[in-house]
Amino acid sequence: MKLLGAVFLSILIGSGAIAQNIASDSVKEEKNLKLSIGSLLSTGSDAPFWIQGNNSQRLTTDPNALFIEASGVQPLFAKNRFSLDLGFDLIARQSNETTGDIIQGYVQANLGKIAFFAGRKEEIFGVRDTLLTVGPFVNGNNSLPIPKIALYSKDWIDIPFTKQYFQFQFYYAHGWFEKDRAVISPFLHQKYLYLRLSNESLPFSLFAGLTHQVQWGGTIRSSGKKLPSSLNDYRRIFFGKSGTDESMRSDFLNALGNHLGNYDLGFTLELGQWDLLSYLNLLYEDHSGLQVKNFADGKLGISVSREKGYLFEGFLFEIFDTTDQNGNKYDSDGNFYFEPDNFFNNGIYRAGWSYLNQSVGNAMFLIPDRNEYGVFRVKSAINGFNTGIRGSIYGSAYTLKYNKYRNQGNLFENTLKNIDFENLILSNLNFSLNRNLKSNLFMRGILNYQWGNFVEDGIGLFFSVTKKF
Repeated sequence: MKLLGAVFLSILIGSGAIAQNIASDSVKEEKNLKLSIGSLLSTGSDAPFWIQGNNSQRLTTDPNALFIEASGVQPLFAKNRFSLDLGFDLIARQSNETTGDIIQGYVQANLGKIAFFAGRKEEIFGVRDTLLTVGPFVNGNNSLPIPKIALYSKDWIDIPFTKQYFQFQFYYAHGWFEKDRAVISPFLHQKYLYLRLSNESLPFSLFAGLTHQVQWGGTIRSSGKKLPSSLNDYRRIFFGKSGTDESMRSDFLNALGNHLGNYDLGFTLELGQWDLLSYLNLLYEDHSGLQVKNFADGKLGISVSREKGYLFEGFLFEIFDTTDQNGNKYDSDGNFYFEPDNFFNNGIYRAGWSYLNQSVGNAMFLIPDRNEYGVFRVKSAINGFNTGIRGSIYGSAYTLKYNKYRNQGNLFENTLKNIDFENLILSNLNFSLNRNLKSNLFMRGILNYQWGNFVEDGIGLFFSVTKKF
């Protein structure tokens, strides 16, 4: 991964092949209502890992289920450039028991390219091929969306005096984690900024961005100690500064709260009827990560695509690795010691980067049962690859993906407790088919086969029919 990162950066800087961001804005809202009914059938005792994961918890671990889902964006008011919308997504399931969830529920105000929403909403962050990717690592859709209020740009905004060659996108949010955690009811601070060099006269574009998330505030369950949450503390977490002498010792020495995020770099290039996208997502954890030391931890992707209507419309290859974690460090005397940055975990916020007992970013970062995990919860050391193709066949859109990954547990805890962690390995083959049956009626089918040493080998079949109104 270090070599790949270096090669990518040298190409990016040396070639002048410069790109645009394809996926930092939020999920595009459809101004209509949808009703879906479907089913999942599996050969194992649990739902297939990749049908269940990275899907905002629409499906539970039950291997066989029926569901009905209603979703949409309902306009409430519109005048000139201002509009007000209500978004919702409700699902009910029937398996061993009847369950249901509010996947999304929010009110959004729009004014030109700027929007503000309050509630629970699915979003897309970062740079990647959204159709074939293995998914984002930090801001993903594995858990239910975290409730928040957010102000953001829905599209690229031209930077004045640059003759429409430079644009930016921004995002700024405050959210609330659940009460049932090691730290009760902490807050979420979240922001990003992306810059792009792009113009209609150029066959290429370049983009770069930084996302920043902080878990802060709340009350430590075991001691009842309230963690800093004043306006002055908010200023400190905004800029990644250390806490006051009244804060916990680790926050005083490092940064107040649990900081994490990623750097996004990428470019696109027009090659005749094909478009090339290459991107590099680099993870960071806490104050040391903000110093851009984790060039070995992240995901590198290369994608080519063209317009619809062909048997072969796109290809993606991604390779990822989070097992370095800036672990090789030296003290003031020059003595070597191993202390990983412990991605998605924190000594104070011990539930880690999770929401409602699910990893926020990606299903590959495993969270064991509450009775099985140790001091640090998220098993965040992974490596593997993902590849896929997509296209059209007999009037249907298809994707075919294969990925394999290895989870090596939590490097910090493995070292701390001298644990010989057994690597968890999963391979997955996934074929999906989407077809327009007739006007406003759509069918989707997924055939999934998985094999590995921490899931049951087996086949899963997902099928749904959606009506748009």
